[in-house]
Amino acid sequence: MTTEKKTVLITGCSTGSIGDGLAREFKSRGFRVFAASRNLDSMESLAKDGIETVVLDITSDTSIAEVRDEISKRTGGSLDVLVNNALEGAGSGLRC
Repeated sequence: MTTEKKTVLITGCSTGSIGDGLAREFKSRGFRVFAASRNLDSMESLAKDGIETVVLDITSDTSIAEVRDEISKRTGGSLDVLVNNALEGAGSGLRC
């Protein structure tokens, strides 16, 4: 009997971000990791480490649908964990 790796999609995975760290941690725990960011180049080091990267703009319904379809195609329809780490307008600062 073979067991499939659990899959996780993490948004907001630019180099040096919390998402970057989460992607590496999930991979170290045996997950199949999909890292997402608006810019593919910002995830180059993750890709080099064997993490699957996808371009995702969380403000675009089209982009969200494309990533959903791509991950479904790559996994046969399976996604076990979703970590919504991306922040729209991150450059504007946090407000409490």
